[in-house]
Amino acid sequence: MDVRLDGVKVGELNEYNGKKFYTTYRDYSTFFRNFKGFGISTAILSELEGTDVIRIIYYERGVGNYKYVSKVKDWYEKGKPYIDPKNACNRQRILAIKDMGEVVL
Repeated sequence: MDVRLDGVKVGELNEYNGKKFYTTYRDYSTFFRNFKGFGISTAILSELEGTDVIRIIYYERGVGNYKYVSKVKDWYEKGKPYIDPKNACNRQRILAIKDMGEVVL
């Protein structure tokens, strides 16, 4: 099932072996160098928090093509808040890749 934010597809809900996952695809250009990680919208996190989604699978396309796996709670416990200076409505949490499980594709 597609997950949309402001009408734009930002990810998918998938089920594997009876467990639910949120999967999103991002280009390397969305990497936050100062945080050494990637971001996810707080609106999406709020939606996932109240469900039985157990993992976020984050595919980075571009340099190296990596897959990062994390728990929803990791984004709250280890992630840093971020507000886009050009769009204050764009609130995210940034999770460093060192706090995610990493798999090279």
